[in-house]
This record gives sequence, structure tokens and C-alpha cells, in this order.
Amino acid sequence: MTTELRYWRDSDVESLTKICNETDRTFLTDALPFPYTAEYAAKRIEYCKQEEGKGGIYRAITVDGKVAGNIDSVKDGRRKAIVGYYLSPDFCGRGVATSALKEFCRIAAENGIKLLKARVCAMNVASVRVLEKNGFSQTGILKDYPVKKTLRCDVLIFKKKL
Repeated sequence: MTTELRYWRDSDVESLTKICNETDRTFLTDALPFPYTAEYAAKRIEYCKQEEGKGGIYRAITVDGKVAGNIDSVKDGRRKAIVGYYLSPDFCGRGVATSALKEFCRIAAENGIKLLKARVCAMNVASVRVLEKNGFSQTGILKDYPVKKTLRCDVLIFKKKL
């Protein structure tokens, strides 16, 4: 099983639509619409292509050439960024997110990012573990934070110097 990151392509609309409709939304922000339409996927891919290197870094996570998820970061200062990721349920629990984040840290460093941050619900044990395996350290907590309309949780703040 080979996990790689690549730029989003126009031909990924169907894959992105499927992933966003199937992914576990328990801990994802409400900003990711549901249902996720092909029109929204096409607009998102175009946005990623236009903003690459300007406002952030945007990559498709692939496994053996098949799109498995998304990983991206948004700049949070000159040399800081906030990273986020999600996977198709077909690829969860297989080390894909851990491998993808490792590669993403390398890409971010090459793009001048010196500090990556992440925020994750304390209940999202799998994502916490992905961050820890990649050398992120918990630096704070937002108690009883509103993550979405229907969910409040303790949000853990992680950071990693690159």
C-alpha cells in the first residue's frame, strides 16, 4: 500500500464528492456542506489550484493511485499554518492519515512553513493519535468549545515546529 500526496485535478471531482459524502462527519466542521455536490467539489478543486502556495497548501491523499482523502493547511501568519485532513472510511485505521501527515509536514517545510498547528476534538482519539505519531505536541485546550451546531467538546490544540 503506497500513500502519496498530489495536487488536486479537475478529474478528481467524482472522487472528492464521494469522499465528502461518505466521510465520518462527527468531528468535522459544518463548513463542509452536506450533501456535497459535484458542483461544490469542482469549485473546491479550482480554489485549491488558485490558492496553492498563496493562502495554503492543498493536496489529495492517494493510496495506490486512488484518491482516499484530503489534507491541507491555511496560513496563520507568515510562517505558520493550520493543518486539517479527512479520509474516506475505506482507508481509515490503516495508517494512511499518519503517512499523509508525515509527508505533508515535509511539503510544508519546503514551502517555508516553520510551525504547523492543528485543532482536534478530544473525543477524536484516532486523529489525536495521528498527530502524536507525527511529533505534534499538545499545547492547549479550548474547554466545551462549539465545534458545530450540534457538538461542543474540548478542543485540543497541537503544534509542531518544522
